[in-house]
Amino acid sequence: MSVRVFFWLFVVVVVLGSGARASQTQVHSVEGSSALLEGDFEGASVSGDGVVRAGPEQKVVVDGVAGAVLALARAGDGQLYLATAAPGRVLKIDGSKTEEVFTSDKPLVTALLPVGKDKLVALTAPDGGAEVIDLGTNKRTSIVAKDVKLLLGGVVVDDVVYAVGGGDEGGVVLRLASGAKDFEIIATTTEALRSVAAAKVGGKVRLVAGSSDEGIVYDVDVAGTVGKNVRALLDATPGEVTTLAIGADGTVFAGLVDSDAKLSKQATAKAKDDAGDDDKGAKKPAKARKVKGGEVWRLAASGAARVLFSSKEHGPYALALQGSRLLVGTGPEGRVVDVEANGLSRPGVWTRRSGNDEVTALLVEKAGVLAGTSHAGAVLFFGSGTLAKAAYLSPSLDADARARFGLARVRVTKGTAKVALRTGNTKEPDETWSAWSASAAASMSGVSLAAPVASYAQLKVELSAGAEVTGLHLAYLVDNRAPEIVSVDVLAPGWKVISNAREPPETRSVTFNDKPFAKFLDRRGGQNPTLDERPYGKQSFDVGFRTVYAFVEDADKDALRYRFWLGAAGREGTVSSWSLLEDWSEAPFASFEASRLKDGDYRVKIDVDDSLTNGAARALSDGRVSPPFVVSHQSPRATDASAVRTKGGVRVRLKVDAALPLVSVRCSVGLSPWMPLDPSDGILDGSAESFDVELPASESVNAASCEIYDEALNFGRLDIAVN
Repeated sequence: MSVRVFFWLFVVVVVLGSGARASQTQVHSVEGSSALLEGDFEGASVSGDGVVRAGPEQKVVVDGVAGAVLALARAGDGQLYLATAAPGRVLKIDGSKTEEVFTSDKPLVTALLPVGKDKLVALTAPDGGAEVIDLGTNKRTSIVAKDVKLLLGGVVVDDVVYAVGGGDEGGVVLRLASGAKDFEIIATTTEALRSVAAAKVGGKVRLVAGSSDEGIVYDVDVAGTVGKNVRALLDATPGEVTTLAIGADGTVFAGLVDSDAKLSKQATAKAKDDAGDDDKGAKKPAKARKVKGGEVWRLAASGAARVLFSSKEHGPYALALQGSRLLVGTGPEGRVVDVEANGLSRPGVWTRRSGNDEVTALLVEKAGVLAGTSHAGAVLFFGSGTLAKAAYLSPSLDADARARFGLARVRVTKGTAKVALRTGNTKEPDETWSAWSASAAASMSGVSLAAPVASYAQLKVELSAGAEVTGLHLAYLVDNRAPEIVSVDVLAPGWKVISNAREPPETRSVTFNDKPFAKFLDRRGGQNPTLDERPYGKQSFDVGFRTVYAFVEDADKDALRYRFWLGAAGREGTVSSWSLLEDWSEAPFASFEASRLKDGDYRVKIDVDDSLTNGAARALSDGRVSPPFVVSHQSPRATDASAVRTKGGVRVRLKVDAALPLVSVRCSVGLSPWMPLDPSDGILDGSAESFDVELPASESVNAASCEIYDEALNFGRLDIAVN
């Protein structure tokens, strides 16, 4: 084996241990807003500065709505109305019940727009238009939106309805004046339109529209000339502008979701077709749409643009301004995100109600905020008070292997809280996970919670009213796994290796990447070494030495120690007794002076364990015996040697026998340079070889001199008279 190959064997061992966890006590920590927001909320909220509190008071106004709630409106008669998809309906909310006002022959009712004190305009799609509903008489007037395939968004200003939609040929902005019998086209765009917002700013109507693809937000001059009154404000990466809002000063807020997150299956005409069947033939409920990317942009009146909220998992579907706060209804986990409208602080999660997976409509009122949801369809109310109790669930904590879990520490900065634990062996909690442990009072001093050994764990913190929590920490210990000796290599004779001591525990080398201290944060003081702190080896060539190397894999990347034994092998390769060659050390090799041994076959036995990391009580071990190797001090012998003069030189013939494979046979005629000889079979690889080579020489030479070396550098020489 070459010096380079041997060196890289050591490098591989070191690299394998660099990113792994050793089987010693470690700690999962969940603190800071980014980490806490990866968890789940049962009535809890997480502020942008990383504080978990009980969220706003919750009330279910209406539950079990068939289809997705796409719009909410408080009409001039003071009543609350909702619009749904699949089926497309308008319902009036009376207490906790609903009363059907209108059922469309179209699958979607996309917007509800109050006009005056007695009318409600419902936009329908596809191939729809508007239904003007007289709330006193319940009479309806249908107005068709000609040549508009989808009418997906609407807004009302001064009793004038503005609607957006489009088809394959682009987008269109329509206006429906109070009492008018037809829509009026006031603008067109190259992209079909999905959303719209309008407000009076400085006495004028400002209207913006968002595309259903390409992420474009348009500014529309409602008094301008069609074809010349549209200006693009934003062209963002996510494809669908799902929702828009305008502040009192003209600031535009735009929610965007990637193009794969269109209206969810439950909100389309294909809901029945897309829902699968379970084993009993019943229809499964449609799943909330997944999100590849979502953003909320702030477009100032000055033209400055910035992202207020960004997520790869949560997409915004509804926006509502409440003073200086921007509330963002998202999916697929039904969170209401709280964003400071000026973007001066980090966004947080204001509230979430389990079981309502998409917040598709928001309506801010004096008493609180109403939310329409999908999966399942419902209308929720979030008030100004605080829930008496709420729960925060940590993200699923991955131990990388089966582990037992220890103290749970919770940083409670205000009030009181309780903590519970559950474990499982799937990445996301499901029915195969254990039940929650009994709850215990939470504190930073920690509490032990009973839960089965598993690969994943989750903490639940139950907060009382007024409680605040800023961090969760869970200690765990991975079950030790035994090291495995994968192979034992006996290096060619002459290689001698010495080890360099590993880094002492009080020092650490750090590479400054995205998480430079990740492997040190949970080391509990770091006094127990890991595999990447094992020694390196330096090699040199020293005649008479042999080196045996053990290549070992350890799933836990624990620090390992090794012991080597030497034994003489019998005729069948068996060893009857072993002598200690090298006592326990951290070096995965043993170098010894084989020239002190008598001729014969030998083997080396290797023991390895991981007690340096795990201690004697938990240590596991492995053992393996090397292949046999030969120790010989016999000099190679040459027979049948002859040197015959030829026309251009000397023809040398000889046979060589050795106890070990030959590595060099070379000859010189007269004072000519040493010339290596190739054996008759073309490859020098055996302990017995024949040679028949013609060497260039002058006519005056009278002898050929040859040197022979085997792999232990045992040496033989002979002089052959030239005939």
